[in-house]
Amino acid sequence: MIVMAIAQMVHHERSISDSLEEAKALIREQGVQAGKDLLPSAPLAKASDHSQALQKEEGEEEPEGKGNSPHQEEEEKPNIKTEEHPQGEVIGILEIPRLQAELPIVEGTSADQLRKGVGHYATTLLPGEGGQILLSGHRDTVFTRMGELKEGDQFIVRTRQGSYTYTFTRSKIVAADDTTVIRTSDREELVLSTCYPFSFLGNAPDRYVIYAYPM
Repeated sequence: MIVMAIAQMVHHERSISDSLEEAKALIREQGVQAGKDLLPSAPLAKASDHSQALQKEEGEEEPEGKGNSPHQEEEEKPNIKTEEHPQGEVIGILEIPRLQAELPIVEGTSADQLRKGVGHYATTLLPGEGGQILLSGHRDTVFTRMGELKEGDQFIVRTRQGSYTYTFTRSKIVAADDTTVIRTSDREELVLSTCYPFSFLGNAPDRYVIYAYPM
């Protein structure tokens, strides 16, 4: 059992690493075409220290939002989805400076998609679209150190459209089946969700939810 768990963990780390490289290539290509650098010259290290075997924990759903990128002066788009992505496609990078983490964002939140990185709920919007952006990840892989974050910490989302910075404003714990955090909002809001308690063995009963807003 232990050997299988370790092998599974290594496989998932490899999948996440592959997705991250794909995301970097995608963003760099777009940046070159647009004549701008969308990635920092010294990329952050990928979060590691995965201490538990991956468990199938889905159903992490969350909140609302709106706003614009601090790097882009554009008219706000009130809750209008401007781009669609196929399920499983790598669409960007989530950076968490406090954790020195650089994580791939994948469209969709199925078990297979969450093994590849941070999952983006397809029913929510993307940065710069003026609505809710909901990202979920496993507490024992991409979001293994979420409990270390504090209000005021920053999140940076990089996509082909640009770079968007958000500030951790508040958090809460909800039941795993609580879908009220998914809502329409009149302001851009980045929401991160993972299973809780962080050290719980098996299918965790709750979700830890972080709300962050554009700087």
